[in-house]
Amino acid sequence: MIKSFLQIRLIQTKRIADQLGLPRAMLLIGLLVLAGFFLFYFAKDSAKATYVTIFFLGALLVLHLNRPDRFFLQTHFDRYKELFFAEYLVFGLPFAAAFLFYEHFLHTAVLIAGIIAILPLKLKLQQNTLNTALQRLLPDHCFEWKSGVRRSFFLIIPAWILGLSFSFLVGSIPVTMVFIGIIVTTFYERSEPLQMLLAFETKPELFLKQKAGNHLLVFMVLMLPLFLAFLVFHASLWYIPGIIFVVLTSILLYAIFTKYAFYIPNSKSGAAGFFQALGAAALFLPVLIPLLWLLTIRFYFKSIKQLNPYLHDFD
Repeated sequence: MIKSFLQIRLIQTKRIADQLGLPRAMLLIGLLVLAGFFLFYFAKDSAKATYVTIFFLGALLVLHLNRPDRFFLQTHFDRYKELFFAEYLVFGLPFAAAFLFYEHFLHTAVLIAGIIAILPLKLKLQQNTLNTALQRLLPDHCFEWKSGVRRSFFLIIPAWILGLSFSFLVGSIPVTMVFIGIIVTTFYERSEPLQMLLAFETKPELFLKQKAGNHLLVFMVLMLPLFLAFLVFHASLWYIPGIIFVVLTSILLYAIFTKYAFYIPNSKSGAAGFFQALGAAALFLPVLIPLLWLLTIRFYFKSIKQLNPYLHDFD
């Protein structure tokens, strides 16, 4: 069963690779090699390896709680948790290999234990009917945020509260900001239906500027209390959350333009998914940030070209 499931994943990976094309596939391979280099670099130091472990398990938790195939696997496979474990173990093998290479046996054990601890977790409430005060406060035109908060409410709010509660610890706010930033990048995975796009009744340039401005404003409001709490206890280190905020806003803007650069009504693009994953990787590989800035500019103009056939009536 597990073998067949992994074979299906390989077929899906091949299909995505075909959609990307050779140039993007080569870029992906290069980025994976670069990521492996940085992984082994950071894993060398025990303290940095701890942060790598936390970030991996945090990202895995977000993936696990938001995976769309959970219901299908639960209803069709009695041993679906073993499928989850096998899949997550494959994701964690490069990290475990790096830890074992430097004889960080405790980190390896924590990594495997964390994967096992994540397996039974799930959001038990019916998220599709969740309608909190926070969602109602969000502007209607920020529908990605409304939908994303509905899916991830029980991740974002507890993390935000815990971050504030332990802000006297120097690592609390930075970790919280990165964790929430990872979640927010998932808000732009799927393109909205054409009717929602047409409802804005604006030309592509104005639409993108309004979209970017409104979404950055919401993100700034969410991050501001965390930033101020950090300043209260660690004013001399103000640049740490400042740099993280710049990186996160860069990734958010990049994710928005990537979504519309490959916009297809009511669908998920494999190419857009690849480039958005690249944006998320920049949280752990800062060397990619300049590349994201260049791609953001490129995708802005590509978004205008992609949206123009849909919004040409509003020029």
